[in-house]
Amino acid sequence: MKKFYVFILFFVLAVNNYALTLDDAVKNALQNNLGLQYESKVIESKKFEYESVKANRFPTFILDGKYTILDEKKTEPFSTPFGTNDVTILEKDYYELFAGLRFNIYTGGLISSSIKAKLHEKKIEDYKFEEEKNGLIYKAKSAYINILKLIANKKVVEEYIRSLNKHLNDVKVMYEQGVVPYIDILQTEVKVEDAKQKLIDIENKIEIAKFNLATLMGKSKSTFDVEDIDINVSLERKLDELLTLATKNRSILKTFDENIKVIDLLKSVSKSNLLPKLYVQGGYQYSNSVDEVEPKGNFMVQFGISYNLTWDKPIKEVKAKDSMKYALIKYKNDMKLKIMLEVQNAYKSYETAKKNLEVAKVQEEKAAEYFRIVDLKYKEGLASNTDLLDANAMLVEAKMNVKNAYYEMIDKYFALEKSIGKELR
Repeated sequence: MKKFYVFILFFVLAVNNYALTLDDAVKNALQNNLGLQYESKVIESKKFEYESVKANRFPTFILDGKYTILDEKKTEPFSTPFGTNDVTILEKDYYELFAGLRFNIYTGGLISSSIKAKLHEKKIEDYKFEEEKNGLIYKAKSAYINILKLIANKKVVEEYIRSLNKHLNDVKVMYEQGVVPYIDILQTEVKVEDAKQKLIDIENKIEIAKFNLATLMGKSKSTFDVEDIDINVSLERKLDELLTLATKNRSILKTFDENIKVIDLLKSVSKSNLLPKLYVQGGYQYSNSVDEVEPKGNFMVQFGISYNLTWDKPIKEVKAKDSMKYALIKYKNDMKLKIMLEVQNAYKSYETAKKNLEVAKVQEEKAAEYFRIVDLKYKEGLASNTDLLDANAMLVEAKMNVKNAYYEMIDKYFALEKSIGKELR
């Protein structure tokens, strides 16, 4: 019956957990990440802003109504050969209605510059989205690699615990035979418990790492199992070529170019306030301000010019935008230097990780040979239990170093891809 319950538990866990590949993790992150969804909605809002400002190119429908109350009716004397009569100029109360269209003939570049500025603002958000997407791809890959690294360490420690338990059984047999002292049993048991603590720590870190990846994928639960990867991360491009790719591909630099274009267009908007505006307006107008006048309604067309100048406000706005443009150019140059530094650091980190892997493999080989020799000496009574346990711990550490160096190299390769803004494979 107990075996049946164990089987049921295993089946439930297998159903709830699903296999997740590296590509799946990236795909889920791009589809479900809440931060990326926010950026997507910002782009959508900018698109609507652009569409709304384009409406200024078309005639404006006007529906205007006014009701006026005066203190008294306004009249004027009107002389005729038969006498003088008062003629009504305005009734004491009256209303006016107008329905028609107004079209801007000339705005000094106000409308066209505003439309173009909104278009480039949308492009800024597009590039911000791409930069956020680039960073998210690396975060998802790095989180996935971190889980694989921890799982690899867990397997090494589990193997270590099995070897320690096997050695503990051997030590107990040898103690019963009077070959070794009781202290060797205690010493080995301490090592077993210490290894178990390491295993618990790694298992906790795996759960935290899985929650981290789940969060990046926009999920609240980490009910997945990762699959190991086998990818070629050899680097054939030189550093100078990578630096060129970064300055060409990184979307954050493109946002500065678009921002500068927006500043220039907003300058044109400010300058347009120094120029007159021409418009044509037509429609139906109705007024009962004078009861005696007929007809009270009529169709009309007006050509108008308007000019409003708020002291030196437009001039100050232009100067402010010149200063902002200068600041953006400097900021772009600074960002370019930071990206180049990021690429160089990523490149050197990858090279270092690659060399560390080679060193770790040699270390593992030597540690395995050292453990083999010490194990033989221990069995012949030429080495102590301490020597054997230390050699075993050294081998375990060497194995973990190989796993860590391998996954660290892959992570640094992905970091290098992130720094240049594109995949290298």
